[in-house]
Amino acid sequence: LKLRQYLRVSVPAHRKSLTRLYLSSHTLAIEILRYKERYRQRTPRAFRFCRFCLLAVESESHALLGCMSNGALISLRKAFLQDVYAVVHVPDLPRIWTSVDVFLLALARARSFEVTKRLAKYTFDVFEVYSTREVFKPAEYLYNGLE
Repeated sequence: LKLRQYLRVSVPAHRKSLTRLYLSSHTLAIEILRYKERYRQRTPRAFRFCRFCLLAVESESHALLGCMSNGALISLRKAFLQDVYAVVHVPDLPRIWTSVDVFLLALARARSFEVTKRLAKYTFDVFEVYSTREVFKPAEYLYNGLE
C-alpha cells in the first residue's frame, strides 16, 4: 500500500476533483442517473446524454476529452493538452489516440507528478463548467406526478 500521487496535490479543490473522478463520485450524468430518485427512475447508460451536446453518453472521458459543444470546454481542453505536451515530457503519452478512454488512462497512470497536478486542475475546471447546467434527464424516465 502506498500514497497515490493525486493525494499529494496541494490545492484541496483540485485534489478532491481528481479523487472524485477516480472514485466515480462526481456529478456527471454517467454517475448521477445511475440511481433511482424520488421523481425519476434509473436511466439506462445509453440514455445518460451529455448536457451540452445531447449526442453522446456523458461519461468521464466524454466530459474531459470528447465534448465539442461548449466553447469553454474546448478552450480549457486545448490549453490543457498544449500544456501537457509542451511543458511536461511524458514519452509514453500517446500523440495519436486510439480512443479518449485510452488517452485518459495514460494520463491517469502517468508517473509524473506534474501531469497529475495539471490533470487535477483541468478536472476541477471541467467539473465547474459542467456544474453550470443541469443534468439532462430524459422525460421517459421521469415519474408522472399523477401516478
